[in-house]
Amino acid sequence: MLLILLTIFFALTMRARAAGPCPAGAPVSGNNCYFIAANGSDSNSGTSETSPWQHAPGMPNCTSTCAGVTPTAGEGFIFRGGDTWHLSASTSDSSDSAMGGQWNWSWSGSSTNCAYPFTGSTASCIYLGVDTTWYNSSVCGSSFCRPKFSMDNPTWANSSYQDSSNPGFVTACTYDDYNLLNLYITGSYIQLDNFEFLGQCWATLAVYGDDNPLKMLSTSTDHYVTNIYYHGWTMFYYNNGTTTSDGVPIYVNPSQTDRLSYSVFDGSDSGMACDGSGTCTGGPIWYGGGGMFDHNICRKMSNCLNQGDPQYIYDNLFEYDYESPQGPDHGALWEPSPTASFGAGVPFYFYNNVIRHTNIGETLQPMIWNSSTNAAAGYIFNNTLFDIGNGGNCIMAAAVVSGTANSTLYIYNNTFGDDTCDVRTGSGGNWMQGVVHFANNHLIDYTSISGLYGGSCATGVTCADDTPTTEIFQTQSAANGQGYTQSNNYQPTTAGGATVGAGTNESSECSIFDPLDNALCSGSTDGVSDASGTGVIPVLDILQPALRSSSWDAGAYQFGGQSSQVPAAPTALVATVQ
Repeated sequence: MLLILLTIFFALTMRARAAGPCPAGAPVSGNNCYFIAANGSDSNSGTSETSPWQHAPGMPNCTSTCAGVTPTAGEGFIFRGGDTWHLSASTSDSSDSAMGGQWNWSWSGSSTNCAYPFTGSTASCIYLGVDTTWYNSSVCGSSFCRPKFSMDNPTWANSSYQDSSNPGFVTACTYDDYNLLNLYITGSYIQLDNFEFLGQCWATLAVYGDDNPLKMLSTSTDHYVTNIYYHGWTMFYYNNGTTTSDGVPIYVNPSQTDRLSYSVFDGSDSGMACDGSGTCTGGPIWYGGGGMFDHNICRKMSNCLNQGDPQYIYDNLFEYDYESPQGPDHGALWEPSPTASFGAGVPFYFYNNVIRHTNIGETLQPMIWNSSTNAAAGYIFNNTLFDIGNGGNCIMAAAVVSGTANSTLYIYNNTFGDDTCDVRTGSGGNWMQGVVHFANNHLIDYTSISGLYGGSCATGVTCADDTPTTEIFQTQSAANGQGYTQSNNYQPTTAGGATVGAGTNESSECSIFDPLDNALCSGSTDGVSDASGTGVIPVLDILQPALRSSSWDAGAYQFGGQSSQVPAAPTALVATVQ
């Protein structure tokens, strides 16, 4: 027995010593990290930044010492910034490495400190990420840039296959990524952080779920995906009038305990200019399932959350999103699946988002899912919406109605910057039955609250103005004259603005509208902006909003004290930046 115990102790001791010290900024700690760089060697120890592997476990080209490691909970796999791992191309450059094919990650962390909604420690995740002080200066320059995972096709502007008959598309791909994945995760309790995905091309009709850069097995759970930058895709034009290819998913099959945060999804360098003429592709970002979608940018896509059902959607920017010409299906910024929602009787929360400059089939289709005995509610607040091309389908109040249970939708403290966003209540089918409540909204170019819903609610729906004296109506010229403009997302700029101090105090509702952090009791964060614009190193810029206290403003914002806040590296990220 003593010999057995000593053997076990010796094995555990050797296992604990197998990895190296984790970097200070990583969410995992202790001697639990391995290091990977394009100029490394898989026969190295992998236990320091001076002795890195060239590949990670699960990559087909991982051999020798790398292949002998079995990842476990609380370990980190740290990639050098600026290096590129290639799916298809071979390379001899010291900043590049060939994966040898699809990267398959099958190992799991632990739920102990790695569980949705990831509002505290993630120390027992398996961390696939970075040390922001370790990067290839010949690529990044003097500051960190993300490690890249390339599917090896050029951006549209650099492609030799530009389609003159269908501008923005290509006639062929250098590498056809149809039915290929870049990273396939079948393990649970994973944090994936600070990677750049690019170079994907489809020369064959795309199939949702089968060809995308990032896929989670639907039976695995608790994935925390942060600081991703996805861009630079191209696609062959395909439209036979009956089969749809309206953009290919980026992140597929998230579970209801997944969270996608602080990430940029941008088609600016992907062809399909997205100039409002109906030419755009590249989505959805999140296809099927989901738990939280927060602090992200969805720009120049034909979908964003399509058949995606996160319960919390907050602090995001949706802009310049247009229909794909590859019908016959339509795009959507948020279109949940009525068969895959986050649960009967469970509310959803949509807040602190900015939606602007879009023209897409459905802007928002909030889905309220009732059980036969349990009515559900939805909460839409602190959002700013303007320049919506398909205003009749801007907010489509939908529900899965079972039995006699009714739905309740709250639309409080939003800013409608022009008369381009209607609340559509519909009738029958998957349209909601119940009550839509309005309060404290700032409505520009509307003359009455009924203008939001076409003058009358549909049969079976009651539209109730809870604060008729504190809905603020202005003409565009009057609003602009007080400093409410598109350029500042219609925020108040002076204490004399019509919204300032004009709202009804709804403090008693804050914990109901958002049990995470009482966000209704603060003004909007104004979504999130990309401080550096599109480019090599997107930096997310988030406002710290003013508390509403006792004197509430109408509209999404609370005047006084908003300041810029750039989030730190993702170590123990909290749910919001309130």
